[in-house]
Amino acid sequence: MPRKQVVSVILYRENKVLVGVRKADRDLDPDKCMFPGGHVHDNEDIESAIKREMSEELGIKLINPKLVYSSDFETEGESQTINWFGCTEFEGEPVPNEDAQLIWIDPKTESHLLSYKISRTALNKFLLDAGE
Repeated sequence: MPRKQVVSVILYRENKVLVGVRKADRDLDPDKCMFPGGHVHDNEDIESAIKREMSEELGIKLINPKLVYSSDFETEGESQTINWFGCTEFEGEPVPNEDAQLIWIDPKTESHLLSYKISRTALNKFLLDAGE
């Protein structure tokens, strides 16, 4: 099975990060709490993909997202390389277009809410890079 390229964003605002709870009827990762993201299209670079995905999924425009961590991951039914971007500036207010709900969490005390350890690793890398 070929490995899929995936992008995910760690949105940071007022000492909180945004996570989404996936809908129960999703094929991949139903009911999981994770950072918003999606698949990279053929012939699309990862920075274009993260901007497109956040426009589609959250209705926002990312300003200057920065790649903070990449890792291979095996999820239910798919091999992925996930590319996490950190972003502290964006236009618009996030809305849950594809997730059941969005939650702003304290990354230092509530990271356990993330369903996957790899997401917590990406968050820790983002916080270290940000000097938190």
